[in-house]
Amino acid sequence: MNWLVVASALAILTTSSPASAQTSAPYAFRGITLGMTLNQFRNLRYPDAPKTGPAPQAQCSNDNVKAVIGLYAPDGVARQVGAINCAFVEKGAGGFPTMLGLDFGGLGKFKTLFKFIPLPGEKEARLASIEMTASGVPQGPVVGFLEQTYGPPAPAGKGITTRTGLTLPDETVEWRNANSSITVRKTRVGQQSQRVVFEYAPLIKIELDAQATNIRAGAGVR
Repeated sequence: MNWLVVASALAILTTSSPASAQTSAPYAFRGITLGMTLNQFRNLRYPDAPKTGPAPQAQCSNDNVKAVIGLYAPDGVARQVGAINCAFVEKGAGGFPTMLGLDFGGLGKFKTLFKFIPLPGEKEARLASIEMTASGVPQGPVVGFLEQTYGPPAPAGKGITTRTGLTLPDETVEWRNANSSITVRKTRVGQQSQRVVFEYAPLIKIELDAQATNIRAGAGVR
């Protein structure tokens, strides 16, 4: 499939009505489309940069440059399948590079990490997931912002059971289409802390299959 065509279709969908956004095209956030190649990502302009002048650049865990605070190299199964983590980066105090978040519907900058995984037979990795986290943000506005594009979510959580046997609602909601998903979940460290994950199923399956193979082989790789 021509990914330029897919990206163009997504650009139209994300500005149209919620109903039209429920398609088989991979989900996108701020113009960053699941399934895009690593090279395409590196050529993107930081979405929150001023329209003119220099902009923060994308940096990845396989770059031979100074380590970035918050940008870590994949380990375990992710490293086994050739995963690469990326983020938008700028020089902070003292010249040390730091990760930049992305504005999430006016709710503030969410810490954002992009994971790329290569498809079998392809040399270049593609965007498998976008993971965003934020503290001090209630779930309602997060879900509300996503509803503007993707329509209402479906409850996905089945509840969790604490060590004392108390059953609590999981409070997880998600959107799904033919090949991608968006999941919003409150983190356990606080009711006002949110984790939003966009995932591209064909690439995430590569990692899950590798994990299952390791388990069957008794490798114990997490």
